[in-house]
Amino acid sequence: MPVHFSHHCFTTAYENGEFIDARSAYTDTRRGETRKFCPARWALSKELAGVIRGLQARRCYLTGRDNFFTVNAGHQPGDYIVYFNIRMLGAGKALFFVESAYVRFDAPQRQRGVQKISLSAILRNVRLGCRPRRSS
Repeated sequence: MPVHFSHHCFTTAYENGEFIDARSAYTDTRRGETRKFCPARWALSKELAGVIRGLQARRCYLTGRDNFFTVNAGHQPGDYIVYFNIRMLGAGKALFFVESAYVRFDAPQRQRGVQKISLSAILRNVRLGCRPRRSS
């Protein structure tokens, strides 16, 4: 399965009113979005291949926004959260897309209402053309 990565894995948003330095700016022309290069996210993005290869053994979670995340714990002071989606391209082919990955300090997997889901269940739902729903 091909894996694609969003620029959100190695960039961060500009703060309101922050000067956009062309040397560190990254523009996604498809979305018209300009963000700044983030050395910390870039360094952590080197872990993404291992996180994805080991996804079958990891816990995954529904976000409530039609995507999923997993946690690569052990990053101080927060956890490295990897947001992803899997879409069918047709005829039994799927695309794994890493939407974003960064250190979070609020531990989303520990919040109320977050639902676990296995990679097997995600893949089964993608093949069947249905999105998993959060249980109530």
